[in-house]
This record gives sequence, structure tokens and C-alpha cells, in this order.
Amino acid sequence: MNLRTLPALALVLVWLGGALAAPAVHLVDPETGKPVELPLGAEALHLVFFATWCPACIDELTDLAHLDAHWSDEGYRLVIVAVRTRHDAARLAEFVADERPPGRMLFDSEGVAEQRWGAKRLPTHVVLDANGKEVARSNALGPEIEAALERLLDEPRRRKP
Repeated sequence: MNLRTLPALALVLVWLGGALAAPAVHLVDPETGKPVELPLGAEALHLVFFATWCPACIDELTDLAHLDAHWSDEGYRLVIVAVRTRHDAARLAEFVADERPPGRMLFDSEGVAEQRWGAKRLPTHVVLDANGKEVARSNALGPEIEAALERLLDEPRRRKP
């Protein structure tokens, strides 16, 4: 590497560092059509990459509703991220109206969230802590996701007097 390329390389690294640190991820509320940011900063943010045509995704909705009911008062936020494959906002708005899924369903109309969190299979579960750090990942709702949620949500309760 020559010395002339160092400033350009430093600029690229600073740009990448800023872009990777915490870029806003804008999703679309299928009911209103308006962009929405993820609720980063929640004690536990549970992202579920989902499709209405995915049988495994649909099968998990009841268990997700139980988690949401159990933990929502403790700082748990469930966001079901509908991937863009074979979806549009109108179809998702109809699904939300008919099925009333737990948490909040948002549409990843440009695939930004899907790419950022590497959701290559459906469903993909990603749990983020209050700092936005990934603490668990799985392709099914199972013990590792529930254990991560318990760690994140029980700890603040134990610290309270």
C-alpha cells in the first residue's frame, strides 16, 4: 500500500464504521403505508423474518402471541418483518386485518432489514439487546430464543429494589 492511498482508505473505513454502527432501518407499516423505524433500544427486540406463504412462519404465530403477552410489560418488543418475496403492502394489510398477528408487523419493502440481519431462511429469529447487539439467532422459535429473552428481561427485574 502506498502512502497516497492511506487518506482514502481512512475515509472509507470511517464511512463504513458509521454505516455499520447503527444505520436506521426503515420498514413500512402495511396498514398505513408509512415508513417506520425499528424500536431499537427496547430491553429485548425480537425480530422475526416472516412470510404469509411460509407454513412454519404461520405455525409460530400462536407461540409468538404467548411470548408477547408474557413479556411485553417487561420491555419486550416483537416485530414481525415480512420479507418482500411475493408480498406487497396491500396483501400484508389484509393479512394483518384478518389474522391480527402479535406484536407489530412491518414490511421490508426494499429488503434492507433482511440483508442487514442475514435472514436467508424463513422464519429467522434475531434477538437484540437494548444496545442493538445481537444476542440470539435461530431458524425456529425454540429454547435458545426464549433463554435469551429471559436473560435480557429478567435481569433488569432482579436489579430493581
